[in-house]
Amino acid sequence: MKLKFMVASTTIVALMCAQSTYASDTINREEAIKRTLAVSPVLAASQARIEAFGASIEQANVRPNPTLSLATEDFTGTGPFTGLNQSEITFSYAQKFERGGKRQLRTSLARMEQNAVKLEFDINKLDIIKATETAYLDVLLALAQLKAIQEQINLFQELKSAISDRVEQGRDSQLALQNAELRLLQIQTQKNAAEQKLSNLKFALARLWQSSDTDFEIDAKQLHQLPDALLPAKLEILQTSPDIQIWVYREQAKKGALDLEKAQAKQDPTVSFGVRYLQTTGDVAAVANVSIPFALYDTNKGNIKRAKAEISQNRYQLIEVERKIENALFNEQRSLETSFVQIQRLKKGLKQAQEAKSTALEQLSLGLVSYLDIFASQALVFDFETQIIQQLSAFHTAQIEIDRLTARYSTFEVPASALAKDEGK
Repeated sequence: MKLKFMVASTTIVALMCAQSTYASDTINREEAIKRTLAVSPVLAASQARIEAFGASIEQANVRPNPTLSLATEDFTGTGPFTGLNQSEITFSYAQKFERGGKRQLRTSLARMEQNAVKLEFDINKLDIIKATETAYLDVLLALAQLKAIQEQINLFQELKSAISDRVEQGRDSQLALQNAELRLLQIQTQKNAAEQKLSNLKFALARLWQSSDTDFEIDAKQLHQLPDALLPAKLEILQTSPDIQIWVYREQAKKGALDLEKAQAKQDPTVSFGVRYLQTTGDVAAVANVSIPFALYDTNKGNIKRAKAEISQNRYQLIEVERKIENALFNEQRSLETSFVQIQRLKKGLKQAQEAKSTALEQLSLGLVSYLDIFASQALVFDFETQIIQQLSAFHTAQIEIDRLTARYSTFEVPASALAKDEGK
């Protein structure tokens, strides 16, 4: 009987461990990013836009269609032209020839525009990664806050028990016990609010990968993982950022558009060849024709001026974008450095506060301090912990912004499922 009980117990424990292993879906930052990118409709739309410009390249390289014409002359009239006896029928084939390399310029322009669109894809990807990192950080902060509150609860529960013993021994008043109970109730209320906040933030994070399942774990230690030293990002790295490169590509496209507009100012001749059938004699004769527009009014000057102005506009926009990104990077670097220094200082203060709390707890058992001293020491510890969490939030937020500005995750691979074509086409 005892053996059966042990076997059954072992089986239950094994099942519980298996269920726990299966249910404990621990998600790190990289996994959260992969999940979000894999289901992003924004990236799918960007990919479709790239494919659309690929089709534009194909279309831009097409020659003008020829023209087939059939003309009948003198097929009716008066006198000798009554009926079809004097009619002439002409069948001709006409082809327009583009001058100035218009077809090559159109194709080149379409390729330049597609290059800019490809950078839009990278920009969208970086924005999605930033949003995911921010949501992930919110969950980490909520976990840290909840942990700090739970530590307070544990202490107050122990303190309440100690005060209760002192009241029974006549060493403390009933008021002291009531005060401890009220403080414990207060912090438990804060815990309930913190748990609800954590649940909401986990749900918001899961929604990024189109899920409503919040049954996943996150390693709260990641919040406290800081580098040994800070290495400021160099401004040169911004030149490779998609946010700046897209304006460089757009300027190239604007220049390509200007070259095309200049080519459009050149008139295109149309050459036609055909045969003419003369009803009166039954003979057939060849006909040829060359026509070219006379550029008397429309010389495309307006479009050329517009294309030049758009190049200048793009160049000034690029300068402004570079200025804004550089200023943003400088500000985030300063915020990162300030938070990094503050965290080190606050950690030293927290250590001293924890030592003071431990000393107070030891002295409480000897009757050398009152419970109010314990409350004060714990409040000081909690205040340090809260400030550290705030500075960690500022540090990681600044790091996320720096990663976005410097396109740190530009090479992050997008899952193939995010780029899958619509099966319903």
